[in-house]
Amino acid sequence: GGTSDHTGIHSSNSLPEFTDIPWSVSSAVGSEQMVGLGWAFELENPDLWRALSIDLVAEPGGQLKRTLLDRGLSLIGPGYSAETPVGTFEIAVMGDTLNTGPPAISLTQQLFEQFAENDIPFERMTLAVDRLELQLRNLGRSSPAPQGLRALNMIRSQWLNGANPLALLDVSERMFGVREALKTNPRYFQQLVASD
Repeated sequence: GGTSDHTGIHSSNSLPEFTDIPWSVSSAVGSEQMVGLGWAFELENPDLWRALSIDLVAEPGGQLKRTLLDRGLSLIGPGYSAETPVGTFEIAVMGDTLNTGPPAISLTQQLFEQFAENDIPFERMTLAVDRLELQLRNLGRSSPAPQGLRALNMIRSQWLNGANPLALLDVSERMFGVREALKTNPRYFQQLVASD
């Protein structure tokens, strides 16, 4: 059975476990092999997933990025995305070793399982939250657009999916909630990966 919220968009509590969608890209991408991976999940705290994405994917030393690089693979993609009513985590893995090493899907799944089981230093988690707060407060200052348009772009997808736009702009309150969740449960990040 599905649930419905005030947006009128129905979401299912039983998301598909695996879907394989073959596709091809033009030769302009190059000769490297590439596979796109994505997970969809019901979302409790989007900002915790945003911070987790910073730790795993966005930073040059991100744990997932670094681990794949050690295996000769490159990682691209946004990580957490709020473009749909459910949360998604989207990446692409590419490299010549895709054909010779373990399949990217099982390798990435194995890395997520290890991540869910191992303790992560609390300082590293709080650093990811600090970086997220800086991103939110900067409102994408690298863009030449006026501040209002940058703010609108920051909240657009979540607002379209039913979130309160004024709450999304209250960065202090959002980050207070994230920090409180981590103080209450220092294993919150690992549990997000394990459950989602």
